[in-house]
Amino acid sequence: MYGEIDENRELKYEFVKFDDTEFTKLEQSVDKCESKEDLVEMINELRLDENQLYEIILVGDRNFEINTRDIFKLIVKPNILKIKDETKLKYNLEEIKYEKTLRGLFVQEMLKKLEDGNTTRNEVEKAIEIGLNSLRE
Repeated sequence: MYGEIDENRELKYEFVKFDDTEFTKLEQSVDKCESKEDLVEMINELRLDENQLYEIILVGDRNFEINTRDIFKLIVKPNILKIKDETKLKYNLEEIKYEKTLRGLFVQEMLKKLEDGNTTRNEVEKAIEIGLNSLRE
């Protein structure tokens, strides 16, 4: 940034570009990935502009756990600076709610909360994701 303060004490400034490198956010779907290894391979095969720095935003439904720190360590592209996980776990809630298990009871109760109207669909889905992850361990 280049700036000046004039005689009226008003600030005038402008952005001065030093090189062609830019920061870009790139959404990448994980729908077709079946494992962490598939995801790493997909990211490493991305055709990226060498003059840009990237934040990869993972989106879609996943069948596996994503730890962005672990994945970042396996990325070979030096211009990827950050990986952000905005994915959701893929569950068939209609199937799970009929299970005669703790998972089934949990999903039934959470779906009742959605029907009550006191919580949003997004809140219930996030709670179900956290709860089902906990029950898997």
